[in-house]
Amino acid sequence: MKTSGKLEANFESEPYTVQTKEGSEVTVSSKDGVEYRRNSALVKRYNPPGELPETTEAISQETPNTLPLEESIVTSRPRRTVRMPEKYKDYVLYELNSVDTLDLC
Repeated sequence: MKTSGKLEANFESEPYTVQTKEGSEVTVSSKDGVEYRRNSALVKRYNPPGELPETTEAISQETPNTLPLEESIVTSRPRRTVRMPEKYKDYVLYELNSVDTLDLC
């Protein structure tokens, strides 16, 4: 059992070799010759450092960047007109943020 934090990987540091695979069950063996039977959900493919996975190479080769660039036209959405409610029509409103309306003396 590892004594490191919960953010560390739960996989072993050395890779195992897959011996058989039957349905969702995988039999793997270590370098010492010990065999383990595990569910395939608990087994992760080992990619040696420095090698790229095959899936990223296939995606980059299939999708060349030959799409024509189209000019994007930005259209604004219609906005609602903001009005003061009818009940406040007989009141006089002052802007408190304006320096001209404040008497500082």
